[in-house]
Amino acid sequence: MSYIPLPNPHPSQFPLPFTPVRDVRQDLWNYRLLRSLQVNITADQLIHCPYYRPFSSLDAGFTSPPFLIGGDHHFEWKSSSHHQPLLTLLISIHPSYQFSSPQVILSNSLTHACPSIHLLHWDCPIELPLKVREFIQELDDALQEDLYLFVDQIDRWFQLYWEPISPNEYYPPTLTPTHPPLLPLTPANPFTIPLVYQQ
Repeated sequence: MSYIPLPNPHPSQFPLPFTPVRDVRQDLWNYRLLRSLQVNITADQLIHCPYYRPFSSLDAGFTSPPFLIGGDHHFEWKSSSHHQPLLTLLISIHPSYQFSSPQVILSNSLTHACPSIHLLHWDCPIELPLKVREFIQELDDALQEDLYLFVDQIDRWFQLYWEPISPNEYYPPTLTPTHPPLLPLTPANPFTIPLVYQQ
């Protein structure tokens, strides 16, 4: 039996193209957000509604991968006596919120006629901002409805969100992203009929 030399699949005149290594922190960000949308902590006076928000761009008139995700977590705290919402909290996580810290918007809910808090950021905060805690404390002093229980439930939800990903027992700070994911640039596709015409 004779040895037949096979051609080198990687000849020296054609070096392998450089491919950048993916940032695992962005994958963990995606995973944490998806995992949080799979858990609903509704119980007693607390209503929790997680909403998945796919992110896509129509800049070329059509959608194509990669898709980034966003998510909303809507919380309501209902009164123990009349069962109407006393407070709503919306935590909105989306890569297009390019703020260095979570932004808080205090308003009134048009649906329930109660105070409403909007928390916007590209990642989930580790805890409720101080401004939100003070607002809820002032509301609790006025209503006497034990809103500290609502804050406890939200704090527990934050702990669930930041729970370590198996097999890690804790998150090293290096695995937490320091900036939002990049927004996708949709490549041109000559084989589709555009939904949006450029002027």
